[in-house]
Amino acid sequence: MEEDEVSEARLAALCSKLGTLWSGSDLAVIDGAVSNERLQECRLTMLGQLFSNPTINFQAFQSTMKKAWRVDSVNITQEDQRTFAFTFKTELELKRVLEAGAWSFSNNLVVLKTYIPDVPLPNYEFTHCDFWVQVHGLPLNWTSEESIRRITAAARCVSDVRTDPKASPNFSNGKAKVKIDLAAPLKPGTIASQGGRKLWVDFRYERLPHFCYACGRIGHYAKFCEVKHYDENRLETDEPGCFGLWLRAESREWSPLWKSF
Repeated sequence: MEEDEVSEARLAALCSKLGTLWSGSDLAVIDGAVSNERLQECRLTMLGQLFSNPTINFQAFQSTMKKAWRVDSVNITQEDQRTFAFTFKTELELKRVLEAGAWSFSNNLVVLKTYIPDVPLPNYEFTHCDFWVQVHGLPLNWTSEESIRRITAAARCVSDVRTDPKASPNFSNGKAKVKIDLAAPLKPGTIASQGGRKLWVDFRYERLPHFCYACGRIGHYAKFCEVKHYDENRLETDEPGCFGLWLRAESREWSPLWKSF
């Protein structure tokens, strides 16, 4: 209710600034002018935006996404330099693609949003993305849908949970679909408590694209990090890095202990 009042106040302020450019009589009513076919097309459409804003070849992008999604019939149009519209033949295909994400092109994250009727393209925010997050390190008797949901809630909003109670301790106990704030560092894990006993559990993110193991954010590598600047002198010694890395001096490479799949 409060948000509606704020929106109305902003709209009133904008209208007042228009002065004589707009008046109450300048209202175009288009009721009945939009066909049901057009509305159905919107239901079959989702929008996508490249998070790291690379320069891409549109033809290569179309071909790659169709192959990745195994859907030749999807129609892809470019709305602006970063934003694309994907129109499918069936809602089943659209739902399957959304549920299987996250997706990337040339290791650049493609943030997908379902089309919402009556919402103009500039009003969409591509600041969050759903990732499947695996939970590793739980005792088998601690594994349940509710425990996975509570544990992964530390990473952000949870929309779906899948468990595997028979999994080996070396593999995932289960996973959850979590909405990630792309401006914030990813959570490497959390502490789970049961009956007073506390254990650290690892998070492993599926289909993780460009990722910085220094600051923990998606969209760039450690060498180009503006938060924690790259220092080649650190390559001379082994030392633990942030977000599950170990710097191996002998190979002069970042070796991930916290893997993505």
